[in-house]
Amino acid sequence: MAMFESLQKLFAATRVRREEVPYVVCRLQPGTPLERVVQLQPPPLCVAVEPDGATVFLPEAELPTLQSVVPVAEHDGPWAVFGLYAPFDFGVTGYLARVCEALAAREIPVLSLATYRRDFILVPGSRAEDAQAALDSLILTSGRGA
Repeated sequence: MAMFESLQKLFAATRVRREEVPYVVCRLQPGTPLERVVQLQPPPLCVAVEPDGATVFLPEAELPTLQSVVPVAEHDGPWAVFGLYAPFDFGVTGYLARVCEALAAREIPVLSLATYRRDFILVPGSRAEDAQAALDSLILTSGRGA
């Protein structure tokens, strides 16, 4: 019961903010130098580095700039980005699961990113309005404990 109450409080405090511009997800080859990538202005939303290459999330309009500083192996977009702003408690379970369930119920594909201060949800740009409605409904009902 305490976990449910903590989750309910977290949803009650959550604010959803949709980024105004579409984003792209880009894959870079392994070993691509990232110094110039992280220095881009505006900076990428996220640069994730794995053994098989890096993934860069940035505004679609910045793709040509990225391509001018490093080779981009492939990219996909446009994606709409929603920031979930809340006073996160790392001990609360089920938050992201509930967000993904709300989107899955409307058959909306989702990519998720987590940072220390907020979560980001990316959905296909063509589904942005549906995702906004799903997230608004989830925040409203979950924050009330429905």
